[in-house]
Amino acid sequence: MKTSIRSKLLALLLIPVAAISIGVAFISYVQIRNTVEPIIFNLSQEIANQAAQVVDQWLIGLIKEVRAQAERNATRTMDWGNLKDYLSDRLRDRPEFEMFFLAYPDGTAPNIYRKAGSADIVSGATANIADRAYFQAIMQGKDSYALSNPVISKSTQQKIFVIAHEIKDMQGKKLGILGGTVLLDTISKLAAEIKIGKNGYGWIVDGAGQVVAHPNQDLVMKLNVLESGKAGFKGLEEAGKLMLSKKPGTARILRPDGEAEQLFFAPIPSSPGWVLGVAVPLSQLMERVFYLLRTVIIVFVALAGIIALLVLWVSGLIVRPIRQTAAIAKDLAEGAGDLTIRLGVNSQDELGEMSERFDTFLDHLESLVQNIRQAVRKLKQIGEDLASNMTETSAAVTEIAANIESVKNQVVNQSAGVTETLATVEQINRNIESFNRLIESQAASITQASSAIEEMVANIRSVHSTVERNKENIEHLLSASGVGKDRLRGLVDFVQKISSASEGMIEANRVIMNIAQQTNLLSMNAAIEAAHAGEAGAGFSVVAQEIRKLAENAGDQAKAISRVLNDVRKLITEAVSYAQDAESKYEEVLGGVTKVRDQEQEIRNAMEEQSAGSSQVLQAIQQINEITSEIKNGSSEILLGSKTILEEMHRLSDITRQINQSSQEMAAGAAQINTAVAHVRDTSEVSRETIESVDALVGRFKVREE
Repeated sequence: MKTSIRSKLLALLLIPVAAISIGVAFISYVQIRNTVEPIIFNLSQEIANQAAQVVDQWLIGLIKEVRAQAERNATRTMDWGNLKDYLSDRLRDRPEFEMFFLAYPDGTAPNIYRKAGSADIVSGATANIADRAYFQAIMQGKDSYALSNPVISKSTQQKIFVIAHEIKDMQGKKLGILGGTVLLDTISKLAAEIKIGKNGYGWIVDGAGQVVAHPNQDLVMKLNVLESGKAGFKGLEEAGKLMLSKKPGTARILRPDGEAEQLFFAPIPSSPGWVLGVAVPLSQLMERVFYLLRTVIIVFVALAGIIALLVLWVSGLIVRPIRQTAAIAKDLAEGAGDLTIRLGVNSQDELGEMSERFDTFLDHLESLVQNIRQAVRKLKQIGEDLASNMTETSAAVTEIAANIESVKNQVVNQSAGVTETLATVEQINRNIESFNRLIESQAASITQASSAIEEMVANIRSVHSTVERNKENIEHLLSASGVGKDRLRGLVDFVQKISSASEGMIEANRVIMNIAQQTNLLSMNAAIEAAHAGEAGAGFSVVAQEIRKLAENAGDQAKAISRVLNDVRKLITEAVSYAQDAESKYEEVLGGVTKVRDQEQEIRNAMEEQSAGSSQVLQAIQQINEITSEIKNGSSEILLGSKTILEEMHRLSDITRQINQSSQEMAAGAAQINTAVAHVRDTSEVSRETIESVDALVGRFKVREE
């Protein structure tokens, strides 16, 4: 599929522009966010701080109003009848208050309040507020005024907070309290007017984390920020802990509906630990950042469109001359071959240079055609000379073929010798492999014998443990034997040593069998003596029976070992047949049994001798096993060497075969060359005709006269 230059230019320019636009947009977003976000956060925090001051000043104004009424001389009379009308007028003038009340020292509090939804001032039911914290704080403490946390009014059942101030006579004695209540709805409206952006809103929590003011009245006095996770808020519990630390700050929270908000908060100084928070939807807070980012993207998209239009215009200027050049080149390729035509594009840019180079190419092509015409004439003369030389070449090729035939015969003789040598090496390799298998079989037999001896030694040790538990009747068995060996001298010495060792093992097995027989006789004598001793020898009779069983078991094991050793000797004999010059020496194992001092001592000594003899036999088997392993390793090395020789012989045979094939191919090639020479003579005439045809084709091109 062909791709136009215009498409390539568009791709080469627009793709980098798109990549750069994306990169610049991302970097711009990061830079704008890193620059603008702190500014927005700082300004928002400052708004929250100022809003907290506004609410504080509002509360201070309410406190001053209550203080002013409490310090009036008329109020000090504590005559509710006289105060009622005046306070009613003040309640009409101060719509922030819902109620004014006068509290006596016993907590009795007559009051007037504004009816909900109207401007009417009515008297409320007298309540007792002695249990209220603000009442106790003023009457029993040193505080002159108090601002309570939200409560439910006892008179109106409304959600309120109370501003109360002490009433003192001229001597400073506390006479009671004058208080005013403010609806939480009033402070909620005040907080709602504090906004950052279009959808931001203010809200207030008290010192315990309970919501005091909020645009959503369902949350007022029902939501505690320290337990907001139960209501579906995320991050608000952590933010609540920061808010109650009485320090300004900010936090990110997630509302139950999934909308993320940035919360800015500041404490209200004159309140009992209240904190004002201003929540702003995060999308709105970062709206300016996203607006700048969208502007950057739009600018780069517009830039990409302008670049695309420029590319289309510039590519049109470039492609038109190129198409003209292609049309002329096509006429030259498909027309009559007029090499006198030139493009003649006159410009000082790359297209002009390309036109000049193409005209130069036509000049060279015209010169080439002229040279071909001259070459054709020379080829005619060369063809005639070639025909005369082919006769001489044919005679030389015939002589070469005779020499190749002589070399071929010599190679055939060499191939027969290599084949015979290869057969001999293969036979040697098979013999070595057979010897290696015998060694492996011998190693397996020795392993079997070693297992049998180990089992016998285990049985002897079991009985020996029984004898040890009866030390007062039996003493330790004493054995003494030795095994000697010499270092192996080559593979043949190892095989001879195995033969000597096997003879020694058979002799040792006979000794074990003799010891077992003697032990059996001793046990019989012990049983007879025990019978003579009567009940006093009953315990010794049991030991004698165990010893007799051990002797019988040892005899059976010795017979099994004898059979295994005979099999081993047969294998060694077969191995010696492959290693006739092997020499070995194996020191005979001698053992002796000391005389029995008494029957108990004799039995114990016999067991010790049998245990020692079995251990020596096991050691001898292990030594034979080690020797066999060394023989096996040496045999493996010889087998590896023989395989290497065999591989080299196969390689030599292959090379000889290849030489033979090559000589045959050379002979066949010589014959083919001879045939080819004859064919060349025949085709020389065809070449002459072809040259004439080429001359006619070249003549089709129109060139300037030489």
